[in-house]
Formats: sequence, C-alpha cells, structure tokens
Amino acid sequence: MASGQFPRIIMNEEVLSDHYVPPRLLHREKELLELKRRILDGIENERNTITIVWGPPGVGKTAIMKRLLMDLSTELEGNFLVKYFDGISSSCNTIGKVLRSLLRSIWPSSSLKGISDALVTSLLINAVKTKDIKLIIGIDEAHNALLRDHGILKTILTSKGTEGMFQIVLATIEGQWVYPYLDMRGVADSKSIELGLYDREALYAIISDRAHSALRPGSYDDETLEYMAELSSNEGTARYAIQLLKTSAEIAEEMGHDVIRPEDIRKASTIVPGSISLSKILALDLYGKITLYAAYRALRNKVFVTISDIYNELIQVLEEIKIETGKELQVPARVTIHIRLQGASRMKLILSKDIMIGSKKITRYYVDFPTEGLLEKIRESIINSLD
Repeated sequence: MASGQFPRIIMNEEVLSDHYVPPRLLHREKELLELKRRILDGIENERNTITIVWGPPGVGKTAIMKRLLMDLSTELEGNFLVKYFDGISSSCNTIGKVLRSLLRSIWPSSSLKGISDALVTSLLINAVKTKDIKLIIGIDEAHNALLRDHGILKTILTSKGTEGMFQIVLATIEGQWVYPYLDMRGVADSKSIELGLYDREALYAIISDRAHSALRPGSYDDETLEYMAELSSNEGTARYAIQLLKTSAEIAEEMGHDVIRPEDIRKASTIVPGSISLSKILALDLYGKITLYAAYRALRNKVFVTISDIYNELIQVLEEIKIETGKELQVPARVTIHIRLQGASRMKLILSKDIMIGSKKITRYYVDFPTEGLLEKIRESIINSLD
C-alpha cells in the first residue's frame, strides 16, 4: 500500500524524546525512594548530604535525578531552592559555575565577574545562612567537574552553620572511582548508589509503557514489544530500547504500514546506535579517554593486549600530547588504569577475559568492533579538553 494511506503510528513524539521524564520510573522506584528519603532526612535532621548516582549511559541517571527534583519542588513547602544543572553545558561544567548560578538565584543583582571560586563559595554559604535557604542541587554528567572541584563541595558540606542546608545529588558514569574523593563519612553524610543495566523484563515494561503513551492503539501488539525487549536486552539500557521503539515506528510510517512489523524492528536495529556509541566515549573524563585511546591504539595490530601493553602505549600517548600541546600530564598508576579499564568494560567500550598462565591470572583486553574511526575522534576530544 502507498505511504501515508494509514494514520500515523506515533501520536506523541514528546514521550519518545531523550529529555522526557515519565511520571513513574519503572524499575527505578526503589532508588528514587531512597534518594528522596535521604534528602528529606537530611533536611529534617539538619544534616548535609551528598549522593552520587552512577552507572553506564542509558540506565536512568538523568531521569531519576530530574524526577526527584521535580517531585521535591512541588512537595516541599518553605524556603527551598531546587535546581538541576547539566554538567556538560559550558555554563555549568565546573562546580564554580554552578555555585555562581546558585548565588545569582539568591542575590540576582550580585556582580561576580572576576571573583574567585573560593570567594563565591564563601558568599554562597553566607547567603544561605542569612536568608535561611535550603538548597537541593542536582548536577548531571558531573564526572569532569568533580575531578577539578571536589574540594569546593567538601567546603560547602562541612561549613559550620549550614547543617541541613545543602542536599546534593551528582550523576556520573564513573562513580566507582570518583566516589572515594567525596567519601566524607564522619564529616558529612555521603553515599554512592549504582544503577545497573536493565534486564529483559524491565525493558519490556519500559517499552510497553512508552508505547502505550506514545503510539496509536492497535499499531503494535505484545509480540512486537517482546521482540524489541529481546533485542534491547543485548544493550541493557532504556535509552536504546526507547530509541528502537521510536525508530521502528518511524520506519513503519515511512513504509506505509498500519502496524509495526518485525521487518521494521530489524531494520531499526541496524540504525539505532548500540553500545559503542561515540557519545559514551566522549562522556568520559580526560584520563578515561586517554586510557581508552591508548588501549585502542595498542590493539591496532594485536588481537589481545594486557595492561602492560596499554600502559606502555599510554606513556607514548602522553609524550605525543606534551609535544603537540606543551602540556605535561601525570602518568597514572597501573592500578588507576586497571580501574578505568574495568569501567570501560562495564560500558562495553572494551572487552576483557581472564586467563591463567601457570598460577598467575592475566587479564587480556580486546574488541569485537572496528576502532579506527573512533581513534581520531577520541584524540580530537582529548586535545580540545586541554585547550
């Protein structure tokens, strides 16, 4: 049949967009409730809290943070300032910029040009005390800012007279190594919450919920949704599942189908970016990118590499960076490289396999996808980070 003969399949595009936050976060209810209780307990018991929500891209970190802040902004009564910050945005990609934004929200007429982060921190603490304001702050994609500015957060959370006035939630893909920097047990209430990949059952529930809200009734059936969930389970992320649903519906419309067919889903699965998407890599912090770049380079002429191979390649990469930019970066310890590689492995940016050589266990790293096209993009991002 000719395209356009059937009514549209997608009736609500907003529900399938990346920035949509559903009223209910399916299979994240437990974590959302824990976050909300931590913040409310901190306010009630006059205790500052900081919570790092971490996990690979697409598992609900942004959604859970936004849902939390949206709920609290409507539920809380009193002198509260609830704000969300996107840590990738140039206007708030450092903690200092975040604090400036908060200070302007409290004192709109304040001029902060040329003022140091230390003074802005002091002014914000004074403003919060003077106006008796309680701040609830969410910083998304916080990994890059945290590397430079975690000391500022400690200053805020441990300042006398501000007890219960600062409740901070950070979202990052690399909490397993960022968290120790912010572990202030005994000084402030700090905690790390990991969000893992979704299983097939959870992905089916998410796809079904979005389809019900976004698609024309009768344009899909349970078998269609089951098939999408099965394909999405290889990725384990809600982002991939929702994108697969949206793309399948768009293809069905283009083909003039009245319902989403298996062939539409199969075609969509070849289009939707999978685990090895450049956005995942570019979301890493500087040393995360350098480590992965060194690993991919070491693998150009080898099937498997060890951490020693990657370490040697990384030293060469740092020397090249020094020659090109004039900036000398510290060589990380091997244990740090190992932790970074573990994180990259969880994100499926590199694969690993342990083998026994005699009584010694050796971890070998490898990839099952082409890396040549990624290398130049990663290198460009590394150099830009140093400008």
